Amino acid sequence: MHHSSIRREAIMSRMSRWGATVSALNCWNSCEPRRYRVHRKTRNSRRSRPCSSGSNPVPPQTKGILTTPVELVLHQDITKSMWLDYGAYVGHRTRTMEFKAGSGNYMWNRFEADVERYGCAFLNSEGGSLVVGVNDDGFVRGVPFSNKSEDDIRHQVYRVLHAFTPTLFSCSYSLRFLPVVKLGGSDRNLRVLCLTFKAPSGSSEPVLYTSVQGRVLIKGEASVRGPLGLPAIIEWYRQKFPYLMTHFVCQDLSREKHFVDHRRMMNKIISIAKYQNEVCSQRFPDSCENSTYQSS
Repeated sequence: MHHSSIRREAIMSRMSRWGATVSALNCWNSCEPRRYRVHRKTRNSRRSRPCSSGSNPVPPQTKGILTTPVELVLHQDITKSMWLDYGAYVGHRTRTMEFKAGSGNYMWNRFEADVERYGCAFLNSEGGSLVVGVNDDGFVRGVPFSNKSEDDIRHQVYRVLHAFTPTLFSCSYSLRFLPVVKLGGSDRNLRVLCLTFKAPSGSSEPVLYTSVQGRVLIKGEASVRGPLGLPAIIEWYRQKFPYLMTHFVCQDLSREKHFVDHRRMMNKIISIAKYQNEVCSQRFPDSCENSTYQSS
């Protein structure tokens, strides 16, 4: 038998002979050695700690901002998860990831403008995701969505993106509503909206997308850059099509008043390069014999 139990029984037998009251006997609970109380508390807290398969604890530097036991937090990959825990940590903003809390009337006042802005910027850069329902610190909060509101948002996204120039097809983006699991079963309609844009692959021709309002945007490290002016757009084409964008072509394009769309710009570049190649072959047939650009 444990030493503490033997000692307790001895004291209780003595106090009963002296006629001590029951309340005096219960005082032992408050005087129990601290090490045993702490041990039981720690053991019980381990049982109640939330867990999830395939998840990792939050890095130590983020634990200082937690406020409730529900946020003894998991680290989940939002690009691979089929559902998310409320309070889970999904990372921080990057060049390819943008978070919006989605509180208040955001979905009806600001969401459509953000789809146009970030969609155009991601498509003209390396691709990326607009995530609604995650706060600025990277913790899942969710947004209440009904089945009807989900359908309305899908139509809204389709309407905005299919007004881009050139036409954006459905294979270039995906829209998911990830369920948010919260302890206690409350707020069952919480979702995280994840709208992902895929940039053109390296094997295909680079494309410069124009938004509904005729703006050309790109994604920087911290924010969206743009709308781009004509000099910056010409520089983009010079980097993507160095075999076409000679000094003569760039100089000729700089006389344009404004950028219309990608297809017209490409037709203009090809026609100028073709004209330049013909003039060069007439004046200097030997030097232009092995020209990079060959007219079809």
